[in-house]
Amino acid sequence: MSQLTPMLRQYLGIKGEYPDAILFYRMGDFYEMFFDDARKASRILGITLTARGTFNGEKVPMCGVPHHAAGAYIGKLVASGLKVAVCEQTGDPKSGKGVVQRDVVRLVTPGSVVDEGDVDQGSNLYMAAISEGRGRYGIAHSDLSTGEFRVTEMASYNAFLDELGRIDPAEVLVLDDSPLSGRKELAGYRLEVVDRHAFNPRRAENLLKEQLQVSSLAGFGCEEMPEGIIAAALLVHYLRETQKGRPEHMNEIVSYHIGDFMFLDGATRTHLELLRTM
Repeated sequence: MSQLTPMLRQYLGIKGEYPDAILFYRMGDFYEMFFDDARKASRILGITLTARGTFNGEKVPMCGVPHHAAGAYIGKLVASGLKVAVCEQTGDPKSGKGVVQRDVVRLVTPGSVVDEGDVDQGSNLYMAAISEGRGRYGIAHSDLSTGEFRVTEMASYNAFLDELGRIDPAEVLVLDDSPLSGRKELAGYRLEVVDRHAFNPRRAENLLKEQLQVSSLAGFGCEEMPEGIIAAALLVHYLRETQKGRPEHMNEIVSYHIGDFMFLDGATRTHLELLRTM
């Protein structure tokens, strides 16, 4: 990395922390991308691929988008199934002391879009988390643009699959050692596998109470949903990690039972075009 400019060294250092995301690196009034990120983003976004500096005798690929229009570009990348790490200037550019300090302030994933400019306002965009244990299945889901946060639990695997299909989440969180992480029936979803070492299910109830700022979950009707609580807490944990803080809009949770609603199976929903036009 000695051949790189200080700015590109900083870029690669930050990029190394988010290897599976497109890094939107703030440079003045633009977000810039370099190397493979630039090649990939320019192709998806239909923007010009240029170059900045050289590395190993070759020009460094680069592309950029205006910061004021970033939401639309982020939305397009996320709609393509990619993650976007938004990196802002957190230091004072006028200090004149080397490269300006930069940090990733949020990670945008297919199910964690919160900026109105990033998402089609005509539909809900859900992130879900799932859990299995003790013969029960838990599902929690949230629309981050509205703060909707719901949880349920059931004993039937088929009912679990049908409910997940009804929710139609853009992204599904599951622990890496969960039996659900390898289920072929879930192959059609975008699964985000979370390391068990980063999330302790034994602390799930406490984490959820902390998020909701309550001493008991009794008022939400989910106290008898252990797998639902784990799923809800996993969702909170992941959002805290990606949004770099407590998701303030998720201040209450609604529990429900499958029997509370009219049930339509997947084939019926598809035929009626309830989720998307065929």
